[in-house]
Amino acid sequence: MKEDQTLSLSAKNALKLFSMLLEKERRKKGYSQKDLAQRAGVSRFSVQNILKGEPSVSIGTYFEIAVILGVPLFTDNSHKLASMIKQVEEVISLLPSHVHLEKEILDDNF
Repeated sequence: MKEDQTLSLSAKNALKLFSMLLEKERRKKGYSQKDLAQRAGVSRFSVQNILKGEPSVSIGTYFEIAVILGVPLFTDNSHKLASMIKQVEEVISLLPSHVHLEKEILDDNF
């Protein structure tokens, strides 16, 4: 982990839990770290870091490992996932695309 990268306790714990779920499924399925790395198209070092819960590995790689191992992401139903994506896209389309902070008007009349 980069020294300047700090995670909240909640984020650290969520990452630890996710990595432990991945490790559990890897062992249940009997995949070696090398096998898993080959299936995911990443290095064994990356797999080792994922299974340790290292935040330096891309979230996409974490998700790909989860898919390979059969660990559901949000839902294990691809149709429901597509529906969820569509719903969130609709909400996002209704929200402003830019957030502007209101300028503070200073009262300098003393």
